[in-house]
Amino acid sequence: MEAPLKFSFELSRKGFTVNRQPGQETSSITSLMPRTLFDYSAGVDGYQSAIIMACIRWVQRTFPEAPVLLEKQDADGGWEKIYSHPALKLLDTPNAFYDGLLLQMGLIADYVLTGNAYILKRRSAAGRVVELWWLPSTTIEPKWPMDNSIFLSHYEYNVSGHGQIKIPNEDIVHFRDGFDPSNLRKGLSPLRSLFREVFTDDEAANMTASLMRNLGVPGMVVSPADGVSISQPDAEATKEWLKEKTTGDHRGEPLVMSSTTKVDMFGFNPKEMDLKNLRRIPEERISAVLGVPAIVAGLGAGLDRSTYANYAEAREAAYEGTILPLQRITGSVWKKQLLSDYEDDLLFWRVGYDLSKVRILQEDDNKRMERINKMVSGGYVKVKDAQEMSGAPVDDTQDYYLRPFNVVAIPSHPIVEEGEEEISTIEPLTGVQIEAAQAIIRNLIDGLLPISVAEELLIAVGLPRDAAERMANASIAFTPTVPQEEVIAGEESGKSKRRKELKFKLDEQGKEAHWRGYVMKAERYENQFIDVLQTLFSKQAREAVKNLKDGNPTLINQDKAKQDYSDIAFPILSELMAKEVEDARNMLNGSKALKQEGLVNQAAVLWLKTRIGWAAAEVGKATAKLLADKLAEGYAAGESIPQLTKRVKEVFIFSSKVRAKRIARTETIQAAAQGSIEGYKEVGVGRVEFYTALDERVCEECMSLHGQEFPVSESVGVITVHPNCRCAWLPVV
Repeated sequence: MEAPLKFSFELSRKGFTVNRQPGQETSSITSLMPRTLFDYSAGVDGYQSAIIMACIRWVQRTFPEAPVLLEKQDADGGWEKIYSHPALKLLDTPNAFYDGLLLQMGLIADYVLTGNAYILKRRSAAGRVVELWWLPSTTIEPKWPMDNSIFLSHYEYNVSGHGQIKIPNEDIVHFRDGFDPSNLRKGLSPLRSLFREVFTDDEAANMTASLMRNLGVPGMVVSPADGVSISQPDAEATKEWLKEKTTGDHRGEPLVMSSTTKVDMFGFNPKEMDLKNLRRIPEERISAVLGVPAIVAGLGAGLDRSTYANYAEAREAAYEGTILPLQRITGSVWKKQLLSDYEDDLLFWRVGYDLSKVRILQEDDNKRMERINKMVSGGYVKVKDAQEMSGAPVDDTQDYYLRPFNVVAIPSHPIVEEGEEEISTIEPLTGVQIEAAQAIIRNLIDGLLPISVAEELLIAVGLPRDAAERMANASIAFTPTVPQEEVIAGEESGKSKRRKELKFKLDEQGKEAHWRGYVMKAERYENQFIDVLQTLFSKQAREAVKNLKDGNPTLINQDKAKQDYSDIAFPILSELMAKEVEDARNMLNGSKALKQEGLVNQAAVLWLKTRIGWAAAEVGKATAKLLADKLAEGYAAGESIPQLTKRVKEVFIFSSKVRAKRIARTETIQAAAQGSIEGYKEVGVGRVEFYTALDERVCEECMSLHGQEFPVSESVGVITVHPNCRCAWLPVV
C-alpha cells in the first residue's frame, strides 16, 4: 500500500449482501422476497432492529468469555498448550487504540449480521504483522479479474472522501459464513431470509408508538350533528383544536363541545389488533435463524414460558449450538490466515478457545458433588481422591475405598502364582476369523510362511500380539520332520532336498500369503519413515523461510540435507532389511533358522548405504527444483517477501503430504526386496520369481513381469519398478 491507510468506520444502514457481477458491484440489491413485488429491505435497518441487536449483543458478550488457545503437537502426538507466542500477543493487543475483546466483538457482530468479517493486517517495513484492525464489512469488497482467471486478486477498501484502496489478499483475514451463491468470495448473511419479519416488527413498533403519541387510542372521526354543515376552514380549525385538547399533556382531560357533535372510532383498537402476539412471530423466527433462543436474548417469545431451570438449559444449548461453531470457524481462519505468518508447518498447530472457565459449560456444584458421592459409594474412587476432586482439605488417612461387605472382588485376569506364566484373555473370534487363522497356521506348519509373517497375519485377523506369538511358536513344534532314513547325506544335498519339497508346497495361495505378510511388514516401517520425513521437511521449511527473509540465495544446505536424510533413513531401512534376511532364511530352513551374529551381511550394508546416499541426493535435488520453480514464478510476478514465503511453505506442505509417502513406500519396498535377495543368497537360492499385487491397483508394467524368473545376480535394482511399487521376490527352488 503506497498511500497511508485511512480508516472509515461508517456503517452501512443495510448490512446485507449485495449481488455482484464478476469483479464489480451491480447497482441494485436483490432483496425481493418470494411471491411479492414489495421491497421489504428498503425499510429495514439491521443495526436498528431490537430483535436482531438483542441476539447479536448476547453473542458479542458471550463469545469473548473463552480466551484464544494455541496448541502445538508434540513428538508423542499429544497437544501442548502454548502460552507465549507473537500471534497470541497480537490477538490480545491488536493495536494501540483498543484491545482484543473489542476486536472480537466487532468481528462477531459483523459476521452474524452480514455473513462476513474482515481484519486488516498492518505490517512493518520488514514484512512482519504488527497490528490488527477491524474493518466494517460494508467498507471492503473482494475483487477479481473480469475474465475470472484468478479467483481472488485483492480486496478493495472504500474510504469516505478518499476513494478506494487496494489491499493484497495476504493482508486481510476474511471470516465467511459459508458461501453467498451470488458471490462465492463472500459469506451469506442469514438475515437475508428475514426481511419481512424485521419489517413486520418495525411496523408493529411504529404502530404502538403512534397510538401512544396520538391519545393512546386509534384515530377517530368527528362530525357535526345531523342537518348541520360546516365549512372546510372550520373543520380544519376544529381538528387542530381537538388535537391540542386531547393529545400530549392534555390526554385524559375532560372535553366540552359547544354544539352537538358525533364522535366515531376509526380502525382497530390495540386489543383487537393483538399487537403483542403479532410481534412474537418475528421474534421467534429471527432468534431461530441466528441460533439464539428467544429466552436467552430476553425476547418476549421466550420469557412467557421461562423458568430458572429452562433458562439455564437454553443458555447452554445456545453456547453449544452457536458459540462453539463460531469458535471452530474463527479458530480455523486465525490459523490459516494469521498463524501462517509465524509458523511454516501448520499441520502441527491448532487454534481454538479455552472453555475451562466458561461458566455456562461448567458443571453445577450440587450436581458435581452428587456425582462425586456416587463415585465414592460405588467403590471406584477413594475417599481421599474424592476430597481432592471436591476441593475439600485432603486427609491422607482416608486412603481407602468404601465398599459393602457383601460385594466380592473378581479379578479381570486369572491370578498368576509365582513361577507361572500369565495367559492373556482372547476375545472370541468370528467364524471367518477362525477359518483365516487356521489357514495361516496350516501354511506355517507346511513351511509356506516364515514365523514372523505368520504372527503379523494372525494379528491382522484379530488375535492379540502375545496370543499370536504363542500360537505361532506352538505350531512350529508340530512341523513334520524328515525320517532319518530319508536324510540325504551332505549339507548341499540336504538343502536341495528341502528346496524340492518347498517347490511342491509353495502354491499360489502360499505365494499370496507370503506377499501379504511382506507388504504388511513393510507398511509398518513405511509409517515410521513417513513420520521422520515429515519432521525433516518441516525443519527444512523453517530453514528455507529464514534464509529467504535474510536474503540468503541458498535456501537449503544440500550437504546437511543429505546427511539428515541418511541419519533418519539408515536405522529404519537397515532394521527392515535384517528382518527380511531372517524371513528369507526361515522360509527355506523352517524352524532351523541360521544363528549368526549380524543379520545383515556386509554386502547388504554396503548396498543400503549406497542406495541411501543416492536417494538423499535425489530427494535434495527434487526439493531444490520445486523451490526454484516456485520462486521463479514469484519473481516473474513481482511478488513481495511475504508472498514468496507463502510459495516456499507450499513446497514443503506438498512435500510433507505427498512426497513423504511416496519416498517412504518406494524406499521401504526397495530395502525389503534387497533383504530378501541377501537372505536367499545365504541359503544357496540361484533364481527368484517376480511377484506383484494381484489387485485393481497393479500397473501394466508390474503385471507384465509377474511370474518371470531372474537369476539372483540380475535381480538387484529390478524392484522397485516405479515409485510406490509393492512387488516382492519369491525363491525358485
